[in-house]
Amino acid sequence: MGVPKSKRSRMRARRTRAHLTISLPNLERCPNCGSYKLPHRACQECGYYRGEKFIKSAQEIREERAKKKEEREQKT
Repeated sequence: MGVPKSKRSRMRARRTRAHLTISLPNLERCPNCGSYKLPHRACQECGYYRGEKFIKSAQEIREERAKKKEEREQKT
């Protein structure tokens, strides 16, 4: 196993790690609803991707839960 001959200086260590910064995600606007989303992925707000509905939106899920809750309350 290789063993370093001498201690790495702070400058050399920091220069090596200079490219390890965290970058922000590349976001784009959803053409359907206008919210920000990741490219090449369905929008989390409206559920559309390239003009087609693929997933249930967060709003639709909330509405379904509220409807189920109302039905349960009416039964009791």
